[in-house]
Amino acid sequence: MRSSLTGIVAFVLAAGLFVALSYAPPDGFADADSTDTAEPPPKPETLTTTRAGARAEPRGPVTFATLDGDREIVVRFESSGCFHNVRYRMTFRNEGGLAVEVASLTREGAETVLGSKQLGPEQAVKLDNLLTFYRGLKGDGGCTTQDWIEVETRDSGRPLTSEKFVDGTCSTHDRTDLEALWPIARDVEDAWRQKQERDVPVK
Repeated sequence: MRSSLTGIVAFVLAAGLFVALSYAPPDGFADADSTDTAEPPPKPETLTTTRAGARAEPRGPVTFATLDGDREIVVRFESSGCFHNVRYRMTFRNEGGLAVEVASLTREGAETVLGSKQLGPEQAVKLDNLLTFYRGLKGDGGCTTQDWIEVETRDSGRPLTSEKFVDGTCSTHDRTDLEALWPIARDVEDAWRQKQERDVPVK
């Protein structure tokens, strides 16, 4: 009886050893008990890329407050409500400080460059706050005015990241910690219209 029990135990142990030796973990997973002394793989760089083939230098995320060199943020902004329907392309760059070039867009995509506007450091921070606000949006917002926003970051013309938002809260104009996009574009457009009126010859 004892020899039979001993034989069963030996068989179970041998079977367990065979299964353990024949198991291969899936690719990308390391065995927790592995004694492999190979050098660990280097930590991946922190990149700001979300598109195939686009790769940014590990310089940190592109933000309004830290724009430098050839990096830029391009915003396509469209707003529609009971009494308005506007479309703008807004290109933010560092030109001795944050600056934005504004162009009006038609439904077909044609654009008219309206001009540029210099922005202050506080506005840059509030624009970053605005993106944080957009990223946290949930639901339709319940407002009759709807804003569609597409934000693309670029480095030397190469697309790095792209995000799209829909804002139906009607709250960005009322919050003092945010810099709303439409007032910036509207200021540049108002200056452009005034210049157009001044340049019209008097008959």
